[in-house]
Amino acid sequence: MPRAQAGDAGPFPWVHLWRIGAIVLVACVSVGALSAASPVATANAGAIQSLQSFFTQPWSP
Repeated sequence: MPRAQAGDAGPFPWVHLWRIGAIVLVACVSVGALSAASPVATANAGAIQSLQSFFTQPWSP
């Protein structure tokens, strides 16, 4: 196995972008699934509401 040269940048930046995109997608799906569940089914409904207010308040008029 050849050793890395000093000028090697490693894997393509696209690999890192795909990983970040996958993590963001999983997080959005998880939050959406928790939001769709009934409040009785979720013990942390307060946390979900605080996250929603955190992301909607800065952009609301």
